[in-house]
Amino acid sequence: MWRWISGLILIAVGLGILFDVNMLRFLIPVLLIWAGWNIISKEKSPQTSGENHTVSVDTLNESVVLSGEKKVALSHSFKGGKVVAVLGGADIDLTRAKMKEKTVTLELTAILCGVHVRVPKEWAVEVSGVTKVFGGFDKRVQPIEKPEHTLLVTGEVVFGGVDISS
Repeated sequence: MWRWISGLILIAVGLGILFDVNMLRFLIPVLLIWAGWNIISKEKSPQTSGENHTVSVDTLNESVVLSGEKKVALSHSFKGGKVVAVLGGADIDLTRAKMKEKTVTLELTAILCGVHVRVPKEWAVEVSGVTKVFGGFDKRVQPIEKPEHTLLVTGEVVFGGVDISS
């Protein structure tokens, strides 16, 4: 879904420039309405900005819009998941999580923001994410010769970055 949204935004901006139409006049209100709807339609527990929030779910499913979020995963059977951040940031700490499977996938999407993920030193990390416009994936983990567990990081970055460290 995020691929479609980011693609449509870029197409709209390109058409606006091509036909000399001020697309920001239409695009910004639409983005604000969409972000507001996402905020009020999510049922989340009250959170205080800047605090770590521990989760013991096996699969992450996080959306961050116009804010920041810090999560510490305590799962003993981590299965990956999806984190989407738009105009905000996400800090995901997996250093206390355990994997039962050999490889799990974590899909990360960062649009106009950053996502930072910390992994245990025992995990190997493979990145196959795509940078759409101005951004990138940065992997700062030590290579492991024969890893028992591998975290496969996929996803997209538009005007942002994803940082993976151990």
